[in-house]
Amino acid sequence: MPRLHILGDPSAAADYPPVDHNQIVRLEIFPPIGIARVGDSEIECFLAPEVPGRTYPPNGLRVSDGQEFKFRDRHQKLRRQAVRFRVYAYDVDDNLLGEVNSRNGYILNWTVQVANKKAANHVHQRGGRFDPHETALRNPKIQPDVNLEERSLLIVADEGSIVSTDPLNKFVLLNNGTFQGCHVELAQLQRDTRGRLVFVPGKGEARSIANPAKPHPSITSAMDSSNWIDEICDGQVRVVVTRAETDIQIGELGRPATVLSAPPKFAWGIHSPTTLYDTIENIYREEGHPLVPKPDLNNLDFWKHIWPVLLSAASLSWTNNKAFQGHGVSSNGHYNFWHVLDLFEGDAEGDVELINERKYFKTRIFEKLRKPLSKQNHDQLQADTRYMPRLSGDAGELPEPGTFTSNLQPDVRKFAALTKLQHDRFRLWTNDDNFYLPDDGVLPIPPDRLEDIDLNDQPGELTRAILETAIGDPLYPGIETYWIAKFNTTYDTNHTVLLNPPFRIATDTILPGHLTRGLSLPWQCDFDLCKTHWWPSVRPDDIVPKVVFQATVQGSNNKTDFDTAITARTKWTRGLRDTVIVTPTQEDWPGSDDMVRYWKYLGVVRKARDVFMDHKGWQHTAFLEDERVWM
Repeated sequence: MPRLHILGDPSAAADYPPVDHNQIVRLEIFPPIGIARVGDSEIECFLAPEVPGRTYPPNGLRVSDGQEFKFRDRHQKLRRQAVRFRVYAYDVDDNLLGEVNSRNGYILNWTVQVANKKAANHVHQRGGRFDPHETALRNPKIQPDVNLEERSLLIVADEGSIVSTDPLNKFVLLNNGTFQGCHVELAQLQRDTRGRLVFVPGKGEARSIANPAKPHPSITSAMDSSNWIDEICDGQVRVVVTRAETDIQIGELGRPATVLSAPPKFAWGIHSPTTLYDTIENIYREEGHPLVPKPDLNNLDFWKHIWPVLLSAASLSWTNNKAFQGHGVSSNGHYNFWHVLDLFEGDAEGDVELINERKYFKTRIFEKLRKPLSKQNHDQLQADTRYMPRLSGDAGELPEPGTFTSNLQPDVRKFAALTKLQHDRFRLWTNDDNFYLPDDGVLPIPPDRLEDIDLNDQPGELTRAILETAIGDPLYPGIETYWIAKFNTTYDTNHTVLLNPPFRIATDTILPGHLTRGLSLPWQCDFDLCKTHWWPSVRPDDIVPKVVFQATVQGSNNKTDFDTAITARTKWTRGLRDTVIVTPTQEDWPGSDDMVRYWKYLGVVRKARDVFMDHKGWQHTAFLEDERVWM
């Protein structure tokens, strides 16, 4: 496997001020949790987002010569998403001194260990994280007892190292992990021009070793196929920093960073209502961490805390028919920026009619939000698709209206909800009659690169940028990680180190492979079976093909043409067989079989370059499917 070429680096031309080594006491790696995404390209990768909101285009996928960027290489193979790790230095008082790298005189010696422990895990718990712990195993014939560390089932790569003084074209393959004697390539390590670590995931392939002579054996379970392996992994990232031309080590490293490899994101610019950032932030708030304060009007940020949820509802309408019905362009629940701007721009003091209109708008939204699930709140009356978000929860698939009676109320745990922190912020926003848009209603435009952000904000923004692209709810089991991400014990919540943000995995107990071992095996099964109410921000359900949209609209602003175009929905998985679940123990999983073989050919949903106008004159950005190479 050759070294993958990293497409355009927005930080390549950045300079870095000197950092006095005498002041450095502590070093921290950011992002604390990095997410890479698999793809079948063998020649190119692009960098994961490093600035919140900078996902159009993603790092490196630049528009050139009037042509749209591509997620596929010249061979029509899906480019992988690599993730880059940086090192920041702090003094004795926890003041941030700056980023250290080869540009300002430091040598970075990186070590990484990753593992895939899916095959040695328990089978998927049908009741999600709320059920008693399942004791059945995925490979019971190989695991005669409940031993989750059965070595022959663990794909653990030896620790890999790369140094900033290594040749730029050097790379390290993490391919010495084995599954029942079969070698599996989990990732490769590279460095950038400043000596930072670039973690490149595997190709995302999955296979069975039960019958090596059969090229495409059948899936044997909904989530727990015995004898199967895939290339998803997670692990720990460490670094040792020395001064250039010396062997003097600088500072002490805090917690190791964490890296996850995950399935591709097939819907770019669209986020889940509750991201992985939201889930982790809520946990630190519950733990009373001083750097995640209780929300009040002084720290409420509309663009950071309110707008992303409204935007999510609107943008998900391009990848899910249920969301389209409630939040599509022509619906009453479409939270368009221009609508919000028109309603909230400027001071409404003395304008009773405008104040009441604002209050009605906010109250209508807040009353639609499902209350967060907690020990104190188990409101079964909210087990209803009229509340938002209309996504399944951590106890399984939500029931559709008409599938239950008033005498058999469904379980509210089967419905997703915002976190308590998100919900509290919406409550503040709703109850503040004097709310107005900051910065005179100007939608913030994210900078192109991290270095354009104030130094003290860089670690936090880098952390948010990568975690806001991942799903934080529901996690049944999940896409990037499973419901382990909702347990407080998964994180280091030590209050003595004032690291902002404080997010760190408790690496003493959460070992390499633990964050992904509860996901489906292979990962393509989740992409087949979990549709309609699950992951439309990563795995689209119902889409508008770009060619269909453009042929219908043809530059017209006619409302009829526009409405026709946005309702021209088709299945993202069209052409693949459908799996009908009769019983969890059935033997036939045709959709999963096809997903294992054809996932790499499916289309990517992303923002269209053109802006479209509706009948009110408001601008809309369409999210259209493109680059599908198999029909």
